Amino acid sequence: MQNKLYEKWLKIENMAINKELKAMSEEQIASAFSGELSFGTAGLRGVMALGTNRMNEINVCRLANAILALCKNKKLKSVVVGFDTRHNSKKYSRIFAKVLSNGGIDANLFKEYVPTPVLTYSIKYLSADLGIMITASHNKKEYNGIKISTKDGIQISGDLEKELGKLYSKTNEVEAFNEFCKLKNANKNIHYVKNDVKKSFLGNFYKNKLNKALNIIYTPLNGTAYKYVITALKGVGFKNVVTPLKQKVADGNFTTCPYPNPEFIEAYKASLKCTENFDADVIVATDPDGDRLGAMIKSTKGYKLLTGNEMGFLLLNYLYENRAKDKNLFAVSTVVSSPMFFAMCDAYGIKFKKSLTGFKNIGKAKMQLEDKLGKDGFLMAYEESCGYIVKDGFYDKDGIFALLRFCELASYLKNKGSSVEEYLEEIYQKFDNVYSLNSSLEFKGENALDRMNKAVDDLRQKGLKTLNKKKIVETVDYLIDKTGLDKSNFIEYKTQDFSFIIRPSGTEPKLKFYIHAKGENLDASKKLANDVLLAIKKEIFEINE
Repeated sequence: MQNKLYEKWLKIENMAINKELKAMSEEQIASAFSGELSFGTAGLRGVMALGTNRMNEINVCRLANAILALCKNKKLKSVVVGFDTRHNSKKYSRIFAKVLSNGGIDANLFKEYVPTPVLTYSIKYLSADLGIMITASHNKKEYNGIKISTKDGIQISGDLEKELGKLYSKTNEVEAFNEFCKLKNANKNIHYVKNDVKKSFLGNFYKNKLNKALNIIYTPLNGTAYKYVITALKGVGFKNVVTPLKQKVADGNFTTCPYPNPEFIEAYKASLKCTENFDADVIVATDPDGDRLGAMIKSTKGYKLLTGNEMGFLLLNYLYENRAKDKNLFAVSTVVSSPMFFAMCDAYGIKFKKSLTGFKNIGKAKMQLEDKLGKDGFLMAYEESCGYIVKDGFYDKDGIFALLRFCELASYLKNKGSSVEEYLEEIYQKFDNVYSLNSSLEFKGENALDRMNKAVDDLRQKGLKTLNKKKIVETVDYLIDKTGLDKSNFIEYKTQDFSFIIRPSGTEPKLKFYIHAKGENLDASKKLANDVLLAIKKEIFEINE
């Protein structure tokens, strides 16, 4: 079997890597060298292994050289490099620092793992031109990735992203890695980030005079945010905080939560165990790089997991109640988020902007509204996958400050003799009980990403007239139709009772489904949403469950 990409990699001069390459089977070669990693909604991400479409030190070196070329083209002088608790993250961060410093760029390098929000904050604090974060966010242990942010702390996008993508494709990764292995004494422009960045970040949390008699279980899911969150919670007066012991520490294997995603109930198993001996009012979780927030609330039926949309409703309602007299209030969310959020904005006179998915788009939309309305009117931005901005000066998702705001809300309600559950029920009733359900269909095996995208193309070609015995009254194809947004490969379908969007993930081989349903009451809306999900799988993808 001939594979040109594989043959090229046999020229890598590192003996250990070369030996591993030669030991690969034909099946392994076909899978690992079937294509190349490409930029998605959050940078570069993939399974850690040898191969052109895998995350490894060769491809990291390739991207480091592409970023070095970008810095020289744009006359950028400095970068900040951070990393999370995953396997190889620290190693990859050192490759970036060494390549960039050897090329004459000042590399500000974190010595220890750091949350993504702190990394993005440090870009402005250190007056750097770019930020590089080594993380695969909430993905499983096999994954790693790279997020790149501009001097504003917003994820790279637009022309700059396209230029970097072209530079990446032009870079010969084998030559770049062979040269990297020969580098000696390339550390003269590497500067370790001092502790004053952490102090400055933590000096920015909210201060109020609420009675903090709230029982909190917090888990960092073996990630980066524990010290920051605990320091912040105690700093504003929350004293009753418990953390599952095994999840305090960094663990690249995520032993206690194999899928460390705070969107899903599986990530809370250890925290729920703690409730046997600790009467928690709320359970809060940040993902491994600390930029997402998930939460469970104490309810009449045990502990209930909040969806990303529900957290969006809660934060918007609470923040508005505290600033209802202010003028030019505005918020941002995405086209796949719950329509109930935008109905709330309309009812409260809050201006809003819808963006495509991903915080590179949300951050850009926030900037556009700031230019139009001024920065003082910002309330919040969010996406349904548990990403939030609740603080001025931030343009990427931040699980730490969002966590503080949510705990502040829960404490406020408890002091009133109410609860988060009651508060959420009031919001649902006020805004017609629209229930949103998110799900996904994972593609496995060879060419998974290609097969996933083909599934959407096939659907586009065939069209869809009915679903769950309801007529499709409107179809919006974001790749073809004029929407006022950049072209994107997903399709929205609407009936009189429900709507749904089908979208390929930008970081994993998964088709994502976003369903919004309205019934006579909340239970009816939930049932309808679940019926629609089953119909999507059965009627469109011929999957019977």
